[in-house]
This record gives sequence, C-alpha cells and structure tokens, in this order.
Amino acid sequence: MCGGRSSRFGADKTLATFNGRPFIEKVLAAATQVAPTYLVSKNPLKFHFLLGRYRFGFVVEGEGVYSPLVGVRAALLQIPARALLFLPADLPFVSPELLRWIVSHPPPVVVKDSNRLHSLVTFLPKAAVTVVDSLLKRGEHRVFRLHRELKTEELPLHLFSHRDYSLKSLTNINRKEEYLETLCR
Repeated sequence: MCGGRSSRFGADKTLATFNGRPFIEKVLAAATQVAPTYLVSKNPLKFHFLLGRYRFGFVVEGEGVYSPLVGVRAALLQIPARALLFLPADLPFVSPELLRWIVSHPPPVVVKDSNRLHSLVTFLPKAAVTVVDSLLKRGEHRVFRLHRELKTEELPLHLFSHRDYSLKSLTNINRKEEYLETLCR
C-alpha cells in the first residue's frame, strides 16, 4: 500500500532510505519472495526505478480521497487471487518469514502486537470487498472497522518471536523523528 500522503512524515516516506535502499524496496524484497506482488498507489510512476529489479504489478487507486480502504478495495477488485496480503510501504524491517507466517493462516487475519493492531498488515479474502464497499458507502475509512465487521482473527506477534526476538519486523516509520531514530540504531 503506497497511496498515503505521508503528512506526518513530511515527505514521501516510501522513498525514504534505510541502509541505502528505499523503504518500498525493502518491502518489495520481502513480499516478492512470498507471493505475486502488486504496488497499490495513486502514483505508480514514482516507482519506475524498481522496474526490472523485482517482479511486481501495479494497482492504481482512483483519484480523490486518500484512504487505505480505497486502496484495499482497488486491490481486492483488480488482483486475481482468492486472498490478498496487504502491507504498508513503511516497514523497512519486514521479513519474508513473517509474511509466510501470516499467510499460513486462513483469512481474514491481522497482526497485533501487545498494544497495537497493525490494521494494514492483514490477509483478506476477496469477498471482503463487499464489507469495504459498505464501509465506504457510509463514509467510513478506518481499516480497524473493516476488521471489526469481518471479525478478523488477530494474530499475536509474540507467537512469531522465535523468528524475530526483538519483534522489530513491524516497526513502521510515520514521523521524521522515528526515521532519524531508526537511522541512529
């Protein structure tokens, strides 16, 4: 999912670099090892530099409102699969092992750590589009409402700790301060 405005970050965080590679490239490197991969974005042309380096497709969101649910809907409608794994583009530490663990569960599932639901780290069935449509028709754009209505199973991240003892796989970067802190680690 690469369709946000990065307003809290102050610049396009998908293109922010960590260890010499943009966040989006780190996410693609992990995702393409697990399944066919698509970037969901209002502006896919900004990712032209990745073409030929990874096998992926594009899903172009419609113009208008910036909403994760609009991106989820576009992917559910356009990608030919029975279920789709969604990831935000600001997870520079995500691993293929974590993604394989998530998709080993029947959808719908979402990852939760001790105090936070990672609502965009989710594996959804294609049929979820009807619930997304209903939410959007009501003017609702929060992904956690989708999970509530779907009765999505929450996967506790600590169950994956044997593979990621520091549980940093889902560290997402929303603000410049978090980015600078990550660079200094």
